[in-house]
Amino acid sequence: MRRDPARLPMRYLDSQGPRTPTREAWARDLVHPAGTKARTIARTPRDVLAGGASRRETAYAREAAMAARTSNGASAGDWRRFGERYGVLADQAAACTPAPAHRTPPLLIAHALATASTYRRQHLVRLSHEAQHDVSARLTLRDLSCSPAAVSAYHRDLVVMRHRARACLAELGSPGPFTALLHGDLDFFLRRASVWTREVLGATHGR
Repeated sequence: MRRDPARLPMRYLDSQGPRTPTREAWARDLVHPAGTKARTIARTPRDVLAGGASRRETAYAREAAMAARTSNGASAGDWRRFGERYGVLADQAAACTPAPAHRTPPLLIAHALATASTYRRQHLVRLSHEAQHDVSARLTLRDLSCSPAAVSAYHRDLVVMRHRARACLAELGSPGPFTALLHGDLDFFLRRASVWTREVLGATHGR
């Protein structure tokens, strides 16, 4: 049975007595997170860049909006947009954690699908399904997704994602220690999300 991630936070809110307008807004954020989209395997790069299709992206967007509601003058909608952009980049970085995860960044899979032949595309989609429960399929998917064309387009979009997140953050307020911390996170995600092409990966493993 799947657990409701909003259940415990909602119980805590209910334990705090009568709801204030801020608490009412938090409850809405928890129960009906805005921007949540159905997640599918065969997404295009544009789908991934649009965000809102993973639990991580949705969580960052929701939590940024909830935090903004505690500050006078802060726009929850604008902070939600930043949180989602932050989450999209974080999602790619999380997929690049060291073994034994062997995951493939969603954006890299999308670019691999976009640049593949019809037969290779069908094979990648099948591997994407199998990779959810099979380590061997995860390894094969990662390897086949790392074609030079897919990796080049993927890295280009990573830079675009960081730029969009930075631009969004710049619109939200003046520079400060917390802003610098968020910029540092974005830089870290970009580095962590980087991948090698199949040729370089093979040469490295052959040493």
